Amino acid sequence: MSLIDLQARGKTHRVPQVAGNLFVCAKENGGCCCGHTEKGRALVNRELYEMEWQRRGLRPRLHLTFVGCLGPCPVGNNAMLQMLGHSIWLKDLNDDALIPAIFDYAELLLQAGQVVEVPGALAAHVYERYEDVSAERDLIDFTGLDPVCMMSVDERTAQWTSIFDGVTYGFCCPACKRTFDADPQSYLNPQSKASTMMQSGIAVVLYQENTMNKTFVVPAISCDHCVRSIKNELSELAGVQSVQADSTTKTVSVTWTDPATWEKIRVALVEIEYPPQELLQL
Repeated sequence: MSLIDLQARGKTHRVPQVAGNLFVCAKENGGCCCGHTEKGRALVNRELYEMEWQRRGLRPRLHLTFVGCLGPCPVGNNAMLQMLGHSIWLKDLNDDALIPAIFDYAELLLQAGQVVEVPGALAAHVYERYEDVSAERDLIDFTGLDPVCMMSVDERTAQWTSIFDGVTYGFCCPACKRTFDADPQSYLNPQSKASTMMQSGIAVVLYQENTMNKTFVVPAISCDHCVRSIKNELSELAGVQSVQADSTTKTVSVTWTDPATWEKIRVALVEIEYPPQELLQL
């Protein structure tokens, strides 16, 4: 273990450099699927994670963090073990017996000093989440997915759909549909989108006069996916400068200027079934 000196708030603090971090998605931290028994997931046994972490004396070497949505939702409960310069993604952790196995593997990595094969039953729960951005790829098959936010959507029954080149795409909300309709190829061919952005640059509005802000409660918010839907929808309104939302407190804060109005914002939220209530700040 190594110690380093860090400056913060005018003081010097000695902190350990850890070998890795275990991130665990949990309902209590805003996870939209992990730990939600009504969605077929097991409760996330935070106590067992913490007990194993403490019992093995891993605190100085491995940090444990409970987080909100790690994704992908269809295979939750999810976790990610970052160690030795690698990200090891874990899916479908719906059996408490897998929790000690995760820490067994972390200890194995610490002993080996390099990434080794995942042993036993845990191996079936490991997958590669990050893509190789340098590799040439065919066009993505978005069947069952919203091509904008990548949420699971059945295009056969989705409320919002678009047809492009004879293929039907489904969307989780009207904002995703509008975003896609404006430039379908940028989502069907992300490499082209990245190249275009680098060539053209991005314009950002930092400030305008006559700025308004309101903070309010949206009772229908239940998870981080709700937050993303609200942000996507309101960000599409001309004049809206920023949208902040919190799935825990169910609060939304919107900053806007002309031509946006509070009535336009309210109507947009009602249309996607997130009606605002209990105005907190005028």
